[in-house]
Amino acid sequence: MSGGASQEAEPTAGSPPEAHTSSVHGSRDQENGGGTGGAKLDYYSHEVVFKANERSERERAYQSTLASYNESSNTWEAHRERIHRILGKFVDREKETISKKEWRFIKDLCRRGIPFSERPRAWFVLCGAAEEKRKSPVTYSALLAKVAKDLDEKVARQIEGDINRTFPAHEVFQSPKGTEVLKNVLSVFALVHPDVGYAQGLNFVAGMLILVCGCKAEDDIFWMLTAIVQKRMYPNTYGEDLKGCHVGQKIFDRLVQNKFPKVFKHFESLGCELSLVTSEWLLCLFSRSFPSETVARIWDSLLFEGFKIFYRVSLGFIRLLHDKILQCDNLGDLITFMKEEVRSCVNNEQVMRRAFHGIGSMRSKVIIKYAIRYESEVEAMLDLYAQKKRERRSQGKDDGENDQSDDVM
Repeated sequence: MSGGASQEAEPTAGSPPEAHTSSVHGSRDQENGGGTGGAKLDYYSHEVVFKANERSERERAYQSTLASYNESSNTWEAHRERIHRILGKFVDREKETISKKEWRFIKDLCRRGIPFSERPRAWFVLCGAAEEKRKSPVTYSALLAKVAKDLDEKVARQIEGDINRTFPAHEVFQSPKGTEVLKNVLSVFALVHPDVGYAQGLNFVAGMLILVCGCKAEDDIFWMLTAIVQKRMYPNTYGEDLKGCHVGQKIFDRLVQNKFPKVFKHFESLGCELSLVTSEWLLCLFSRSFPSETVARIWDSLLFEGFKIFYRVSLGFIRLLHDKILQCDNLGDLITFMKEEVRSCVNNEQVMRRAFHGIGSMRSKVIIKYAIRYESEVEAMLDLYAQKKRERRSQGKDDGENDQSDDVM
């Protein structure tokens, strides 16, 4: 990944201080004092809130991950060399030479958690961004130069309005450089993909990439955002009607109904649709809701294996909270409980363990079957929505500024 060597020396997001690059995993809150609760900074400088005893639980999770690498100075260097060698085959168009054993190694690496120092390069390669960048006949710099002249003014205003809403408390986005990179990446993306343009949620996905990879990786971050939207998210998730978001949410509803019927019925009994909680997870790929370390751990697998990981993690989290969800006896308590649990979900080891070992099998062909069924339902729903909107406009009751995303977000 371009600029990787220089990034590792800087104490910014995606570029940990020297004290952190010496180990596979670590966290900034270790530098900010001990204690058993309260707010601390995680590895990507996001504030997280720990409940009593949760800090020690997370440290045990880190130790478990470290142990899985059998880390010592010698074995880790050998492990790192193997990662670089396999990733190099992706970059050098030699994927056909990757053995089954090497594929399993990368899959296992992603599921256990990619080491912080290797994450920017690994994401860039495994999500397909390296391939997208190589195939493109035009450079990112050339595309950026066209933004001022060619980007639709309405889209530019939408992006501008969301820049200061993207992780506003984070130091990276309190700096002119951070907001500039975010604006540039979103603007070029909207210019290159007019069928998608700009939709709420993209800003948080791009923002998370900036936190992990650093502002110096602006070029690569654009290609990662492109690859994620095109190859790793449910098709048509973004765009004016958010069709893919609606279909993806219906698939998730059905999976919850199948695997956790008591939870599904409990939501129904309280008059609460699951989408009230989970649509933000889908549109932002968890980045707006969960602590950034947990998001990064989820993305390790999602950017390699694809969107099915979204369902696995979401179901795993529901499984984790199953009994407590059933104890919420009114809508307000349920929403508050879910938001608090998400915000304090720092034990990413536990979340991923539930995702892969706590929800049973989930075959791709079943998801495809649901997708075919719900796509027709969503199309009918959107047609009805569009018809009603036209009727309101003809009656002078619609100001034309309503956005479908407002109904989802």
